[in-house]
Amino acid sequence: MKNICPKRWNSIAIESQASPLHSWEWIESKKHVGARARLFFLDDDRGQAAIPVFPMRQLKWFENRMGWIPYGLSFQGEAAYVHSHLRKFMISNGILSLVTQSGYHANNQLLNQFRKSFSIGDDQQTFLLNLSDDTEELFKKFSNTTRKHIRRSANSGVTCEPCTDTDFEAFWPLYLDLAETAGFAPAVSRHEFNQLIKLPLHGITDSMHLVARKAIFEDVTIGYLLTLCFGSRGLEFLRYDVRGTAVSSIAPKALSWDVIKTSREVGVRCYDFGGCEPEKHAGIYQFKRGFGGELKRYGRRDVLLPL
Repeated sequence: MKNICPKRWNSIAIESQASPLHSWEWIESKKHVGARARLFFLDDDRGQAAIPVFPMRQLKWFENRMGWIPYGLSFQGEAAYVHSHLRKFMISNGILSLVTQSGYHANNQLLNQFRKSFSIGDDQQTFLLNLSDDTEELFKKFSNTTRKHIRRSANSGVTCEPCTDTDFEAFWPLYLDLAETAGFAPAVSRHEFNQLIKLPLHGITDSMHLVARKAIFEDVTIGYLLTLCFGSRGLEFLRYDVRGTAVSSIAPKALSWDVIKTSREVGVRCYDFGGCEPEKHAGIYQFKRGFGGELKRYGRRDVLLPL
């Protein structure tokens, strides 16, 4: 839609507690890999919504008939009214169904207007950390092991600093090697990554921005962590930790704590650790659990029909 103001889009998405993956900046980054979203935008006194509907590229036969919406349907206003407009939007764009994670939002009034036909994929869950408290109170809620590792890191000389362009160049091949070794698909392509690292590295209230930090030990970078921030929400997105150093077992927690504090400084109040799989990756699950967040279950991806 040509007449959408990006600033207004972001404003409505932020007010609706939408994920960073609903931001105008994320939508633009996806264009570089051919994933052009169809944009449902509603802005009047009865309802507001800024929802990107991406093609389901995993299902070639239904790529343009099923719309993928990451992290639920965010909106404000009258659920039935917004649903009516969204249904018209789907029909006019030839979209037969929407696929999303129903458990992302506590308010599922809009989702309840649809008929859920079936679910696909695995159950999704993550830890959400409430950053409303000051840093001293947050730190008290961490597990004893997490607090101990953070203190030991500081005593060992581990420091954290903002990432530079040189760091981004160094990070990318390390991240690809990790993805291949660990057997997971990279979260973004190199083209998308290049767009994301162009995001502001400071707190910008009306757009998605990036908190990108690195851990240093004895003048060597031993870890990178990139978090997407959008309004009050932060999403831990890309990470790499160097193994085999004297502080490899403790420094990652210090880096996470540094990024959490930095995210809080730029307005984030809900920090998403980016998913966890206790059965497949028990160590990562325990690592994230140690920061005292609430375990949030998103469930499987629900296929919604516009009825």
